[in-house]
Amino acid sequence: MELASELEDCDAIVVGPFRCVEDVLGLSDKLKADAAILDVNLNGVMVYPIADLLQTLSMPFVFQTGNPNSEILSSLYPGVPVVEKPVDP
Repeated sequence: MELASELEDCDAIVVGPFRCVEDVLGLSDKLKADAAILDVNLNGVMVYPIADLLQTLSMPFVFQTGNPNSEILSSLYPGVPVVEKPVDP
């Protein structure tokens, strides 16, 4: 929520934050945005299904993670930026 607030301070229109993978996947037919920031782990569930959906929609996204080992993300999603927490706005 802190990141959403910081983005809004920069005049971004923020949709979310979403707290679980199912909430996002349930909106797949209505999901419209310029880009997305995905926290890799939402309440113990990995966000890979959301990343896959965004790729099919050709929506750019970045991963945000507190896990310093982002090699798995880079191998599964080459070219998708990975930002490590904490994030400096």
